[in-house]
Amino acid sequence: MQRTLDGTDGDRGPLGLAAPHEPKVRPGSADSGAGGAEPPASAREAELEAEVARLRRALAKAERAAARDVEVERRAVAALAESEARLRLAQEAAEVGVFERNVSTGRAHWSAAMFRIYGLGPEGRSPEVTDEEYLSLLDEEDRERHRARRNARRADPAAPRYAHEFRIRRVDTGEVRWISSRGEIVRDAAGRPLLVRGTNHDITDRRRAEIALADSEARFRSLAEALPGFVWTAKADGAFDWVSPRWYAYSGAEPGAALGWGWGAWLHPEDRGRVAEGWRGAVAAGAPEHEDEFRLRGAGGEYRWFLTRVAPVRGRDGRVERWVGTCTDVDPRHKAEERQCLLVNELNHRVKNSLAVALALADQTRRACDAANHPPERFHADFQTRLVALAAAHDLLTREHWEGAPLTKLVQTALAPHAGKAGASASRVSAAGPPVRLAPETAIALAMAMHELATNAAKHGALSVPAGRVEVVWRVESPPAAPGGMLVLHWSEHGGPPVEGPPKRRGFGSRLIERGLPIQLGRGGTVDLDFAPGGLRCRIAAPLQPAA
Repeated sequence: MQRTLDGTDGDRGPLGLAAPHEPKVRPGSADSGAGGAEPPASAREAELEAEVARLRRALAKAERAAARDVEVERRAVAALAESEARLRLAQEAAEVGVFERNVSTGRAHWSAAMFRIYGLGPEGRSPEVTDEEYLSLLDEEDRERHRARRNARRADPAAPRYAHEFRIRRVDTGEVRWISSRGEIVRDAAGRPLLVRGTNHDITDRRRAEIALADSEARFRSLAEALPGFVWTAKADGAFDWVSPRWYAYSGAEPGAALGWGWGAWLHPEDRGRVAEGWRGAVAAGAPEHEDEFRLRGAGGEYRWFLTRVAPVRGRDGRVERWVGTCTDVDPRHKAEERQCLLVNELNHRVKNSLAVALALADQTRRACDAANHPPERFHADFQTRLVALAAAHDLLTREHWEGAPLTKLVQTALAPHAGKAGASASRVSAAGPPVRLAPETAIALAMAMHELATNAAKHGALSVPAGRVEVVWRVESPPAAPGGMLVLHWSEHGGPPVEGPPKRRGFGSRLIERGLPIQLGRGGTVDLDFAPGGLRCRIAAPLQPAA
């Protein structure tokens, strides 16, 4: 006990302070029940009593604040413990291993999950693992590479964190697994590494998925490069993000030039707007497929027709995530269609012309028979032979796809029926001249003229007697008026009956050759008949078409 301010012993307060002073009741005061009045306390005592009261209030306030701080600290400690418990649960659930390694000693403290990741049971095992023990768990192919990379990272003062991936071989199963190790490097003021704290996580499934994806992409690219056309992919908005190398080989474009919407620069100007509008519409609608045809400019400036087919790649929610498309060269098909259309039109034209020629042959043959008072049987025979000659010319042109006919074959076809008659000389007909290819119209006209000349020779001229013969020779001249050249053909008969001059009456054959043939041969075409005593001679000049 300590002495009070008035010299008496008293109890101390909660913090060791003296209990507040109680003023003594003086004898005779009102409080004592006596009627006399005590004199007031001294000023010093009043001051001390006020100070004690102030200290009491301060003490009470401090005690309340201390109680609040204790409660806050208690709650913080509880929250920290709860957070750490949740973290441990999350790490255990995710199988995330935690470690802390002392760089100078090489010893690390492992969590239980770390041991399980490496195929080690944590039960009854010290949590400390030496660096050599740790490295021995890594796959041999990655061990030294990981050691070198780790040491280089620690030696770099500017590297506060690290992230490595490597393979381990589990102790319990021997299985190779991929591990992701991430953490921080704690350094001293000089930048030297002191501690390494981090986590290990098994990423084998992710790496296998990445490898499978890489293999799939490699197979896709190999297939895309093996296809004869182009393959491309686009993002969900329709912008190209990859084009196969064949596109760049065809277009001559720089790598990456076709990405985004840059491919439109290689479209034919007449196709550009239509194709872009159709593609944007398909993207906006998420169409299940899209197909279009257009012309693309090649490296040499030529345009070819391509067919593109596009299909969407959808996610699990059904939305389009990207597009995959192909471009196939269909230019041969377009040219074939154009050619077919041209051939159909040409066929219509040829049929009309053939019918017109047949009608003209029928009419002229009838008139010739009427003028000569020939019986109907003669008309039928003459008309039939002329139709056969016309058909032979058409057959020759058909074999040549109506692109023209060689003059040698045409002459041989016209003279073939007269070359092998019984008792005739083997050389009674001959044809000689340079190779000449005739246009279809010229070929038909000359074929009919050859037929009429051969028929006349068989009836009245050199081919009507066994010793007679016919020579057909030709050459090509180059007059300025004929850019493609001028064919000059000579027909001459020898060894036949003497010719007494031009016939008094011109038959169908003469009129066809002298009047109709020059018109059919075109501008510059001429025909001259010479009824010489030794045999008929005919000179035919026909302009040739310029070479394509």
